[in-house]
Amino acid sequence: MTSYDRSILCTSCGEAISIESNSYYKCRECKLHYICKKCSNVQQIHTLMEITKKQNEIEKLSTKLASANVATAPETSIFERYDYLTMPTGYCEHCLTILHPNKDRYYSCQQCPNGFDICTKCINLMKTEHAPQHTFKKDNYSMDEHMLMHYNTSCDGCKTVNFKGIRYQCDECRQSYDLCESCYHKANELHPNHEFKIVQSPWLQLSNRILLARRAIQVLKKFPNQQYDPLTGYTLQDAQQVKEQEEKNLDQFWQQRLKEAKDAREHQRQMHRIQMDSLHNIRALIDPNYHIMQMRHDDDYY
Repeated sequence: MTSYDRSILCTSCGEAISIESNSYYKCRECKLHYICKKCSNVQQIHTLMEITKKQNEIEKLSTKLASANVATAPETSIFERYDYLTMPTGYCEHCLTILHPNKDRYYSCQQCPNGFDICTKCINLMKTEHAPQHTFKKDNYSMDEHMLMHYNTSCDGCKTVNFKGIRYQCDECRQSYDLCESCYHKANELHPNHEFKIVQSPWLQLSNRILLARRAIQVLKKFPNQQYDPLTGYTLQDAQQVKEQEEKNLDQFWQQRLKEAKDAREHQRQMHRIQMDSLHNIRALIDPNYHIMQMRHDDDYY
């Protein structure tokens, strides 16, 4: 008789995954995204890693040990960390340490066209490890307001649309329930007894994923014997695909923002014309000679 682990369900077909199966797949980023063998060929937007029976046994043993001793618990995934979810993410080009520019001190090369950031520990090494004619400047990072803008999203507390800052979403309600930072402090009153999760703003998510993918590529090229990047779980192929796809998504994101800005300006101009026409009509009702004066004014103008 085949036994199943009811806590592991295939998120594609919904069936329980057999713990006796030779292998199944797990998303490298999501905590509870599993794919069974028969669904593994279906096109995925997730980057999957294969879990073999042996790996599964090791994971279960690790989980058992971790529950017995908190000190052995694995570190939280980078994709679930508060800093990653709420701040821009970068890295030192030399030691590959993760940097959060609006929190960590770092230096930027003033000559490298694609950006070259160095942490405070590695800056003195750049005299010999980087082009000698290049100069570094301590970077004073200022976050663009659009980076934390949640477009086409409204706060269910204060009803603000396109709010900035951290977006908190109810992790229990099927229908999206979102709160801005200010309203989240009143979550016990507005939405009691529900757990919330942080949802990244679109730009922050795309830019952070691109930076992590670039870093993973550097890690795996620097250490060719390593199969995957320990921080993200990406293989070299994963990282290259994520980088390529998210760069396209970022370009589409900005094209959409530009279109929305253009449409907003056009709408504003149309509203101005309507208001001016209404004003002219009102004045014409008050003053019968207004249209004649307006026509003369237009003739003089043109």
